[in-house]
Amino acid sequence: MPVPHSPPASPLPEASFPAAGTSRPPWGPYTTHALQTYPIGPELMPVRLLHAFGLQKQAAAAANGSLGEVASPTARAIAQAAQELAKGQLDAAFPLGVWQAGDGNQTHLNVNEVLAVRATALHPEQAVVHALDQVNRNQSSNDSWPTAVRLALLELLQGPLDAALVRLLTSLDRFAAQHREVVKVGRTFLRDAHFTSVGAEFGAFACLLDSCRAAVRTAGDSLLTLPQGAGAVGTGMAIHPDFSAAFVQALCALTGQPFRAEPLPSSAQVVDLGLLRSSAALAEVSIVCLKLCRDIELLASGPRCGIGELTLPNTGPGSSSMAGKVNPTHASMLEMMCVRVQANHQQVCQSLGSARLQLNTTYLLAARCVLESAELLAQGLVSFAQHCVEGLGINTEQLAVHAAAGPGAVYLRSRDIGYEAAQGVDR
Repeated sequence: MPVPHSPPASPLPEASFPAAGTSRPPWGPYTTHALQTYPIGPELMPVRLLHAFGLQKQAAAAANGSLGEVASPTARAIAQAAQELAKGQLDAAFPLGVWQAGDGNQTHLNVNEVLAVRATALHPEQAVVHALDQVNRNQSSNDSWPTAVRLALLELLQGPLDAALVRLLTSLDRFAAQHREVVKVGRTFLRDAHFTSVGAEFGAFACLLDSCRAAVRTAGDSLLTLPQGAGAVGTGMAIHPDFSAAFVQALCALTGQPFRAEPLPSSAQVVDLGLLRSSAALAEVSIVCLKLCRDIELLASGPRCGIGELTLPNTGPGSSSMAGKVNPTHASMLEMMCVRVQANHQQVCQSLGSARLQLNTTYLLAARCVLESAELLAQGLVSFAQHCVEGLGINTEQLAVHAAAGPGAVYLRSRDIGYEAAQGVDR
């Protein structure tokens, strides 16, 4: 059968939610058409984002019901279906990949259709629920997508990522406090420098990560401002004038979060600063952690033929050919994650800077990148803390040898005997 050039403009087919294993899909013609025209890549839409759409649609249904835009029984049915989506009960109904139109319209239609079919199945005594006239009432892809992305990202930043940052900086603080007085050679340009301490070296990273945590919290605060109600071009055209306020009120009641309406919603369609700030905060975390990983690798190098001042936890075979070799495996894991986060941030900058007029036609890419970065760091920091930092030790003998041989004392003497004289002192 040839692929149609446009989806049919007819109502959804007979509404029911097929049982598992049946051949009839739980969506409508727009999703079917999208499957035929965007069959690209194995990566499906992130379920965390789909769950956020469920929350967005639940609040929208409540707002439409309170305003009389959708009949109350129908609004309640849509809200019930949306709640199931938010709880992850409808994940199998979303077959589209991330590579589709850059505004994410196909996934938004998929959400509307699935909720329409499910709402009708939940309350078969009512008329068929329409995906666009009722589920999508007073909404557009261009204001619903930024809203759903904010919901998904905020949950990540405030929940798993914040907990991961606390876990890692607490582990670093503990290690620094344990070895606060252990003197060691500092190194600049990888050359011997003034004395420092193990505590100062690792305490600095804990301090930096605490600052990064504050940046993440600030970024999260910017996600509390929502553009829902802006409509297709940010002016609220074709949207009920009270929908934005009703939506925010419903969402606050559902989540307990202090959401607020964007005062000038068209600004979010020019450049989504909430998304940009979140990506920048995640990149900040990745830069600090990348430096930490590489310092640990250097300080633990050897152990016999390198610096060897740190001892690594044995997390399993480090080599398939060199028995007994212990490698900084979880440091290298987090390194890769940090590099990915930084690459993602570059893509976010490219995407948000490429918006033209009233729409960013690559917004979906930016959203995908930021969500992936937050997920990676939330998981990676915990694993790194548990399997690397919390198992680190120090080689006191090696530290003492280096401190005795280091030129730190000579460098300090230049204050008394002068720079030129100190250059001639035997090191």
